[in-house]
Amino acid sequence: MVIVLPPTTLVTALAFWFGYNFTASRTYYLGVDANMLGYSTVDYLLRSGEPVIVPIAVLLAAGLVVLIMHAIAGQLILRFQNSRVIRAGFVVLIALGAIAVAVAVRSMFVVLAGYYLLPPILLGGGAGLAGYSFHMLRTNFNPKARIGKSEAPEWERAGYVIVVLLIILSLFWGMTLYAGALGLGRAQALESNLAARPGVKIYSKQSLALRHPEITETRLDLPDSDYHFEYSGLRLLVYSAGKYFLLPENWTHDAGTTFVLQDSPDIRIEFTPGRS
Repeated sequence: MVIVLPPTTLVTALAFWFGYNFTASRTYYLGVDANMLGYSTVDYLLRSGEPVIVPIAVLLAAGLVVLIMHAIAGQLILRFQNSRVIRAGFVVLIALGAIAVAVAVRSMFVVLAGYYLLPPILLGGGAGLAGYSFHMLRTNFNPKARIGKSEAPEWERAGYVIVVLLIILSLFWGMTLYAGALGLGRAQALESNLAARPGVKIYSKQSLALRHPEITETRLDLPDSDYHFEYSGLRLLVYSAGKYFLLPENWTHDAGTTFVLQDSPDIRIEFTPGRS
């Protein structure tokens, strides 16, 4: 049984996945599980733009480079139809592609030191390079293929399908890693410039017991007021699902506490602009 998803459904699912990975990586660094935010599918779709735009732009540029290289290869083959050097070059490219795929598969079990996008690039690039080089060898240096008398056997067609699937898998893998890395980077940028977030002052009818060196609790002696406690020294992280997610001033990932405050009539929140 083969399940075929409509293009719109597939694109929506992928956008949701990348938006979720971006958000989850960002909030996890800040001490909040993404599921606590109660985001809807639309929320994650709206957050998918940032982690998707750059990879798509890179892929389009890479596609243009591939087309140019294919045109150059075609011209070289036409000019040097029987060149052993070109034939040997394609054989070498097949070997290099196979090695790249093997290294990428190994990285699934043994972490490679270095650039985090290297494994998916090796997987998709190696598979594509090997498949393309084999196809060029068969169609340009096989006399029967050149005159249209040699149809590709089933195993070869199956191999091309596998190559395409490996490329698609590598794209999904790489974009997932990029979305997570981007979310982590955004969280670290927020940590280094927390003062840019809106300042928060809380007025409460009862003590909230917010204990942190950066938070100041002041008891208010105002007979005409329903609020008897004031809290300052907080920054707004996000408001979602009826909850305020707050960070104290000078919060750090290594020694920081994230406070979650349920919105209710027992508290009043005041915001002040962040400092750029």
